[in-house]
Amino acid sequence: MTSCAGLAASLMEQPQITLLRAANGTWNYSSLGGPSSKKTEERKSGQAAPTNLSVGKLRVNDGVLSVGRANSKAKPRVYDKLNITVTDFSATSQFPFTLTANTPSGGTVDISGKAGPINPTDAAKTPFDTKVKINNANLAATGFLDPASGIGGLASLDGTLTSDGSKAKAVGTFTGAKLTLAPKATPAPETVVIKHAVDVDLDNESGNSDTG
Repeated sequence: MTSCAGLAASLMEQPQITLLRAANGTWNYSSLGGPSSKKTEERKSGQAAPTNLSVGKLRVNDGVLSVGRANSKAKPRVYDKLNITVTDFSATSQFPFTLTANTPSGGTVDISGKAGPINPTDAAKTPFDTKVKINNANLAATGFLDPASGIGGLASLDGTLTSDGSKAKAVGTFTGAKLTLAPKATPAPETVVIKHAVDVDLDNESGNSDTG
C-alpha cells in the first residue's frame, strides 16, 4: 500500500548543511529517501514510512553548505548565503527550484530549473534540467575537484546543465582567468573564453567535450 504525507510549506533559517564524498565516489546523501532509510523509519515508528512526501513550498534562507571528503583532514569548502526555494516538491515527480549562494574564496552561483523524481536507490543520481550562472568562482576551492588534479583559476559560466542520473550534459560559455590545468603549473596570463558542450558519464566519471 502506498502512503503519502503532505506539508503546505517548510522554512529553514540559517541551516548548516554538510555534503561528504567517500573514497568510492558516493555522497552522504546518496541513500536519502532510499530503501534503507525507509526501513529504519518503519522500525522506529512501527508503521510503514510514507513513500511520497510532498511539500507545497520549501525554503532555505541564509544557509551554509560545507563540501568535503569523508575521513579527510582537509578543511571542507564552504558556500555561504545559501538560499533555496522549491515548490510543489514530491519525491516521485519533477519539481521546480532555484538556488543562489556565494562560492568559496569569492564568486557567486545562481541555478534555476527542475529536478526529480528522486532516484530511490541513489539520490545523487536524481535527474535535473537547469540554467546555471557562475561568476568568478575559484575552481580549486569548490570542493568538487580533486586537489591533486592541479586545476585552478577563476571561472565564470553561463549555460545549461542537464542530467538523466547516469549521463550529464553542460552547454554554454565558459570564461576562465589565471587557469592552471596541472599541479604546480603557472597560471595562464590571458583570459580564456570557450563555447562548449560537455558530455559526462556519471557512472564511469568520464566525459568528452566539443569546444569552439
